[in-house]
Amino acid sequence: MTRETVPLPEGFGVEFDADTKFVGADVLFGGSPPRLLRLNAAGVRALGELRSGPVGSIASGRLARRLTDTGLAHPRPPVPDRPAEATVVIPVRDRAAALDRCLAALGDSYPVIVVDDGSTDDLVGALRPYGSRVTHVRRESNGGAAAARNTGVGAARGDYVAFLDSDDIWLPGKLATQIDGMRKNGWPASCTAYYLLRPGRPEIVSPLYQTGALGLEDMVWGCFVSPGSTLMFERGVFDDIGAFDTGLPRLEDWDWLLRYARKHALGFLAAPLARIDASPGKGAARMEAMLAYLWTKHHRDLGARDRRHFAAGLDLQRAASHYYCGNMLPSLAALLKSFLRSPTLNAALSVVIHNRLARR
Repeated sequence: MTRETVPLPEGFGVEFDADTKFVGADVLFGGSPPRLLRLNAAGVRALGELRSGPVGSIASGRLARRLTDTGLAHPRPPVPDRPAEATVVIPVRDRAAALDRCLAALGDSYPVIVVDDGSTDDLVGALRPYGSRVTHVRRESNGGAAAARNTGVGAARGDYVAFLDSDDIWLPGKLATQIDGMRKNGWPASCTAYYLLRPGRPEIVSPLYQTGALGLEDMVWGCFVSPGSTLMFERGVFDDIGAFDTGLPRLEDWDWLLRYARKHALGFLAAPLARIDASPGKGAARMEAMLAYLWTKHHRDLGARDRRHFAAGLDLQRAASHYYCGNMLPSLAALLKSFLRSPTLNAALSVVIHNRLARR
């Protein structure tokens, strides 16, 4: 008579070992000693549950126990039920007026660090009404968004760090809702949907994903989750993934998410919890250099399918950049190239196209 596997308790998650390989949808290889684990249909469903969140059923609990007992994965205990400590980081340069609107919408539930990236306007005066709730960290010279965010994270305290751009605003309850989703699902980091504001046109909700976990196969398509104003992460995750790349004047958040997604799932909440200004991009020549840099940095670490989709995603960004600059022929050429690389329209590509068209 065989002893029934005792399931891992509800609320526990699993983190797959770095050497565990997914040979197919129903086969895993790894552990100690190495072994091949083949799953039946129920096991595949339980695996899907574990990859998107914590144990929530007896079947996923038993599979979680088996994975952890064999070394294919490691247990991730639930976060204690206590008030979370989070810090909001806002990088800003010469946007004193916009920053006042941004801070007024935040309330006073969480501490805020404003990183002054070499501003020349009266930022100190704009911050004075907020008193000790807002910590002002000044960089004497402008280093760009990557350097400013790195400075802000270095000064942050508590369990979580959340980013907010100075020209965007959060809806009430954004942080509490996001923290609750991360704790319930075991996500080390998450983003949310948002309202995209377009002057003279109706706002839209973007991106069009459902609540759940996003992986590297999603991130290769583009930085459509607007992490500058929706990203929140556990403080330790930043130390694990590393700082933003200061060699990138833009797209530093896409670079960071690509690095993050190679190790962890990114949680996504479909409820729009921010309002984000749809501002056009920079010059096409400058963007081209950044796209080439991203390709060189990441393509060797991607499988064949993800590499092809990454190239298509870069082409979409290239098309958008030319469009903003009024270069219609190069924009159409880049868009066509993207479709030729991946002619089958999937969910991730639909999200990217939706975002790009909405910014017209």
